Amino acid sequence: MNMSTARYIAGATGKFTGTLKDADGTAIPNSNLLTLTLTLKDAATGATINSRSQQNVLGSAGGTGQNNVSVDGNGALTWSIQTADTSIHTTNTSSEDHVATFVWTFTSGSETKSGSATHFLSCVDYVPFCTFDDVKMQLPHISDQDQDFIENLIETFYARAETETGRTFLKSASATEVFSPRAGQMSLRLSRYPIASITSIKDESDGDFSGSDSLDTDNYEIASLGSEGVVRIRYNGFSGGAGSVQVVYSGGLIEKPNHVHAATSVPWDLRMAAIRQVAYWYQRRSSLGVTSESVNGMSVALSVKQDLLPDVRTTLGNYSPTTLV
Repeated sequence: MNMSTARYIAGATGKFTGTLKDADGTAIPNSNLLTLTLTLKDAATGATINSRSQQNVLGSAGGTGQNNVSVDGNGALTWSIQTADTSIHTTNTSSEDHVATFVWTFTSGSETKSGSATHFLSCVDYVPFCTFDDVKMQLPHISDQDQDFIENLIETFYARAETETGRTFLKSASATEVFSPRAGQMSLRLSRYPIASITSIKDESDGDFSGSDSLDTDNYEIASLGSEGVVRIRYNGFSGGAGSVQVVYSGGLIEKPNHVHAATSVPWDLRMAAIRQVAYWYQRRSSLGVTSESVNGMSVALSVKQDLLPDVRTTLGNYSPTTLV
């Protein structure tokens, strides 16, 4: 064990495995271990995560592990990563890096020696539309060493898809959005849809929703256009004003998977669009700024305007709203 990095869905569980070795690369059996600690910190703030500050994960000398960590007689270490280890702690951010540091001491003959290893947890609160293995099926020649780069492209496509469609794909049991409607406006489009339910709608011209009453449930409906994120007022339009309406609701298209590498609940057309676009970006990675290439002695112009593949753009269009608000 030395240094490694992996992505995790924020708030999901996972498993990290490795082998404790000495400077010569020889595995250290648990019977030779004197101490083994785990420290987990937010890379940006240095804050301790899940109370893991030099946490004893071995137990007594020669132990087999505790606090979600186990070590066997061959030096194989397994850390069962908990939801609190991957949860995002910084407000209004969709990703957060956590740094796990294992430190151990062990006996080697008559000497006491020490070692350490670091594992970076890239915790992301997004939906992986596809996986590295999906893209590798499209482009079998991809090296496993390119996995981090491919996963960065997958994240990029996710962000691009939300921008292109104007929606948030991830389901939420309790999302809060604030709007600035025109006076008399009769409908709003929420970003997570289909809408499952409305908890409350508050209309306050001064934008102060603390202590204010919610609209009566019979004054709005989502049955007709909730599949496109539209909530409609039945009787009186909104009063209007900057940040004057607050909606608390549940909705969204895609369930958060338990692990970034697990099968996702992404619809197959959207998943295939992600696979094709990521594969295209990967293939063009060395052609940045290139407008033409020589083929058999002839100059062939490249379509530099083709940012998104036509079929990918069509698929994203199918996930864009069609009803005006």
